[in-house]
Amino acid sequence: MQAVVDVLPLDAITTLVTRSEYAILSAKDFFTLFGACRSLRHLVVIDFCGLGLWAALTLEYMDGTQPMFPVLECLTFDGVDLNDNERPLKKRLIDRDVAAPGTLKVVRFFDCDLKRTSLKKIKFPKVIWNGSEELPHGEEEGEDDDDDEDDDDGW
Repeated sequence: MQAVVDVLPLDAITTLVTRSEYAILSAKDFFTLFGACRSLRHLVVIDFCGLGLWAALTLEYMDGTQPMFPVLECLTFDGVDLNDNERPLKKRLIDRDVAAPGTLKVVRFFDCDLKRTSLKKIKFPKVIWNGSEELPHGEEEGEDDDDDEDDDDGW
């Protein structure tokens, strides 16, 4: 695998999309595969965000100087269940901001499972929910309309 990585122009990649099949990778595997993507500005995570990816986003690179994707400006979650009781999303995003201060400007969510209380706690210059900068409204916090047929709002 390293031979393939060595011939790809990873330092020029500005957008990367990961899907659930990559969820089994460790932080070390992510660093090995994508650590050279030092110009990456937009990361799209589809279906699942595994612990290995979170660790790679918040830990220092293998050489101890910076986290993976040091200039990451936009993080997009698409169809991801972000209701993690072990480490809430807000804490994970704070960890990223500590690892690479001030770089992450936009966090986007599309069709994600995320509690409204968690969404309201996220403080970044721009938070986008299903294409809108307005937070979802309707049911009271913790309530569901019990009509799953039209539930495309992630609640």
